[in-house]
Amino acid sequence: MCIRDRGELIQPEVLLYDSHQRLGITGSADHGAEVAIILYQENPVLDYYFVEVVGHGDKGWIPDHFLSFDPVV
Repeated sequence: MCIRDRGELIQPEVLLYDSHQRLGITGSADHGAEVAIILYQENPVLDYYFVEVVGHGDKGWIPDHFLSFDPVV
């Protein structure tokens, strides 16, 4: 996982949130971290995944555009 803009890495860490409202931070995941998807929530504007960072244990919600299903190199 990472935050990219036009293919360029702009933030090497993704924050995990307590809900889709993003009022509280529950953890973080480094660029390229493997996550297990627990839930998916489809919303009118922005979809979210509830994930757990593999080997780290942090859990939280992330916007769908921060998640890549392709291996990060």
